Amino acid sequence: MDAISGFGKVSESSVKNIYKGSKDDSFKKQIDAAMSKNDEQELRKVCRDFESILLQSLYSQMKATVQKAELIPESAGHSILESMLDEKLVEEAAKNKGIGLADVLYKQLVKQIRSNNSDPEESNSDKPL
Repeated sequence: MDAISGFGKVSESSVKNIYKGSKDDSFKKQIDAAMSKNDEQELRKVCRDFESILLQSLYSQMKATVQKAELIPESAGHSILESMLDEKLVEEAAKNKGIGLADVLYKQLVKQIRSNNSDPEESNSDKPL
């Protein structure tokens, strides 16, 4: 598979890095906990956090393709400040609807919670054949 010009290939290791950035399996544990407690507020928060981490990874991958300007010299302080700014930018984007992934994920998981709480015969009648 050819890489798109300027973007490179999405490797298995970059996908694993997204997962590692999510503190191992903490998202799975958080989702499982929210679903077992039927806590829709907590589930919404976990979905937003997931989208935020995904956006952060996407943003950093996109930013890596942009050439560095030579106008401002690179320093450790500059890099730290820039990464903090990038993190806040992505966090705000995720809070303000982001790309909509959190909403889609939340809606899907809430359906599962509600179907688990409903009468088994009712939930079976809603399922496609």
